[in-house]
Amino acid sequence: MDLVGAAAEPLPTTTTTAAPVVTTTAPPPTTATSAPPAPSTTTTTTAPAAGSDSVSDAGFSIDPALRDSLAHLFRRAGFGASAARLDAAATAGYAATVETLLVPVDAAADAIAPPPMTVPPDTIPSGTDERVPLVVWWLQRMVAADTNPLAEKLPWFWHGHLTSDFSEAGYPY
Repeated sequence: MDLVGAAAEPLPTTTTTAAPVVTTTAPPPTTATSAPPAPSTTTTTTAPAAGSDSVSDAGFSIDPALRDSLAHLFRRAGFGASAARLDAAATAGYAATVETLLVPVDAAADAIAPPPMTVPPDTIPSGTDERVPLVVWWLQRMVAADTNPLAEKLPWFWHGHLTSDFSEAGYPY
């Protein structure tokens, strides 16, 4: 299964709809004089499109372009974000969110203890496969990474681009 290819998704596009234009025309004059009729007066007004309210229920302004940019940032620097995480990031702003993603410590990911492994030059006991617990540990770290998913995304990226095979390492440790 190609997980890297599965993670590549098309970027969301923002569509905007034009507000409806209301045009009103003044009625022609109804007097019976020989004067030329008054010129027609046209007034154009725009009303916001239905459902395009720019204020959220929480009372702060929502910028769809900012939310799209933040969603893209979370997909590129991590493994995506929940709606609640996007709301918090939109409130904090783009620059503050980038700074948060660059913090080197992620308590949630660090709380997952690595599996016990044989340290070289000791011999790995026969019938023991230390690779599976190591892979499971890494996947759990990627899932748990919250404040700094970039620290888990970068090894995942390089793992897909560089040769990294257990048979080449000898010891999983």
